[in-house]
Amino acid sequence: MLAEAREIVDHAADCGVDARFELFPVDTHDFHIFWSFLPEAAQALRQAGRFAQDVTTSRKILDA
Repeated sequence: MLAEAREIVDHAADCGVDARFELFPVDTHDFHIFWSFLPEAAQALRQAGRFAQDVTTSRKILDA
């Protein structure tokens, strides 16, 4: 699945979509649900939130 995930991000970027791939060293694919006690999960959610905020903010500037 790792190769496919990277392909999706590459394809999105080729289409002009702001996409990022970040890999966390954990053993489960849904580790973010453990945000309350797994520091990597909390970090992943913060990074995703920042990314969404950055994309939304830049989109508002472009639309203005």
